Amino acid sequence: MKKVIGILFGLALLLNFSYDASASHMAGGSIKYEYAGPGTTPGTHRYNIRVGIYRWCAGANITGTTQTITARCTFTGSTQTFRIPVFTYVAKPGERQANNGKRDVSDICRNPSLSSRCAGGTLDGYEELIFRGTITLGACNSWEITTRTVCCRNPIQNFNATSSIELKTIFNTQSFPVNSAPKFADEVKPMPSVCLGQDVFYGVGTVDPDGDSLRFELTCPDNNGSSASGRNGFTCARPITNLKLDSSTGLISFKHTGSSGRYAVAFWVKEYERCTGKLKGQTRREVQFTISACSNNVPRDISGVSNIIGNATKTGRFKMEVCQGEKFTWEDTIFDKDVTDTLRFESNIADGLPGATMTKTFLSRNKCVLKFEWIAVIGNNPIKSFFVSFDDDRCSFPGNGFSVFEIQVLNATSAGPDRVVCIGDSVDMTAYGGRLYNWRTVSGDPLVTGVNWFPDTTVDDTNRTGIFIPINPTILEVKSDLKVGCMLAFNCRKLDTIYINPVDSFSLTTVPDFFLCNPGKGDLDVTPSRTTMGYKYKWDQSSLLTGTDTVKNPSFANVKFPTRFGVTVTGDSGCVKEDYVDVNVTDPFPT
Repeated sequence: MKKVIGILFGLALLLNFSYDASASHMAGGSIKYEYAGPGTTPGTHRYNIRVGIYRWCAGANITGTTQTITARCTFTGSTQTFRIPVFTYVAKPGERQANNGKRDVSDICRNPSLSSRCAGGTLDGYEELIFRGTITLGACNSWEITTRTVCCRNPIQNFNATSSIELKTIFNTQSFPVNSAPKFADEVKPMPSVCLGQDVFYGVGTVDPDGDSLRFELTCPDNNGSSASGRNGFTCARPITNLKLDSSTGLISFKHTGSSGRYAVAFWVKEYERCTGKLKGQTRREVQFTISACSNNVPRDISGVSNIIGNATKTGRFKMEVCQGEKFTWEDTIFDKDVTDTLRFESNIADGLPGATMTKTFLSRNKCVLKFEWIAVIGNNPIKSFFVSFDDDRCSFPGNGFSVFEIQVLNATSAGPDRVVCIGDSVDMTAYGGRLYNWRTVSGDPLVTGVNWFPDTTVDDTNRTGIFIPINPTILEVKSDLKVGCMLAFNCRKLDTIYINPVDSFSLTTVPDFFLCNPGKGDLDVTPSRTTMGYKYKWDQSSLLTGTDTVKNPSFANVKFPTRFGVTVTGDSGCVKEDYVDVNVTDPFPT
């Protein structure tokens, strides 16, 4: 039998750009990688690669059909080259229109009558040219993935960097083949504009899909593959006056008192395996600040974490600690001294705190209270981090602010929130906090396996999930061994209880399904079986309804494709039932 040591595939180099070589326009970029599955050759793995190159739009245009990247195993010296195609970017809702397939990242106000040079306007701006492709790599403890931009970099005040820019990421496919780069927060505003002499807060914090521990370290901007030297008294460790980089959250803060201009700040984002502390990968990134004198007062976070409701503890201005399974809320207040400014917000809370909500209450156009609500889940990362980005939409260049929240979720046994269930229905039970679980009845229906209790055991856990069929109000207790990797319980609970309340039930009857000619119209209806209850109704597909979606019998119109109208009915007992009506439409026969 032949033993396959490894077969690594490379593609020929081809770089196809159209540009003015004497122009100064490149402003940075980065490489990201995402695990895409095993390769066709044993021992290899595929990775989706994204290259983003930023251009200062005062310089010459840049176009391209492909970008060449080099993969070098620093342990063996072996090298591969790959050519990945350009990606045509389509603007998301609320974003500026893409410029010939390039993402417009100009930090200008949202007035539709104003545009940057990237889109044919007169304002200073930036755009991102994106390349995406998939590569296959063998096992190596340090793959160095690099690519070069064309020449030359746009003028910056703090470094001697006038040539091309090498973008770099490094990762270990030998020990950690199933690994992906973090989601980077600085991509929201990679080229921010800030005011001279005012406090600046800018978040480069990230969310790592693998739950890795992240660290942020300042480094030198690149100049044609080498470290750029500082100028005007600045260094790699001090790229802007009074600049500080929080190594754990990635928050950049400074108050620059020097000259106006463009300032580059480069940093490494390093990924460490949380339990062992081993380095899995690192990516060099760069942010370019445009610093100018301005009369605008930038918006401020004036409270940090405040008004906590629930069993969470504030450990810093933007830090909290909470046990798994706890439901809690807190607030944060943003204020702008300029009364005519209007606050705008962005956040990655959906990635950083899955299931959390953020609501905005404007006390005035220049003051807003943000309220956050979350049920703490430890997942694969006990340190949760997310940002809130805000600006005042001042024209032409807005004032920006960033707040980065960090929540440490302590391991604990959790049975989840109390439940209301319709009598006769089953309840899917799920616990968290360990691998071995024991359930018991505190009061109410005894658990009888195979009768009203159906626990489930997998290769990863014992009795973490189960199905319970209650008749009477019941309190269940679950206890776990609190063993989840290297995450410890500290002062959190080893057991938890859950109250399950069976309530009066009912059934639903709907009108029959429809078979109509295109476009279809008709009347929906749903009837609960118990006439002594009060009910609330909620139909989906509201855009096809001619009236409100919260009545028992709405009408629909202009249905051109087969559509399912779902309805949720909530009785005043708390019982919730769902049903649906299918509307089938066909084109009419020719006349």
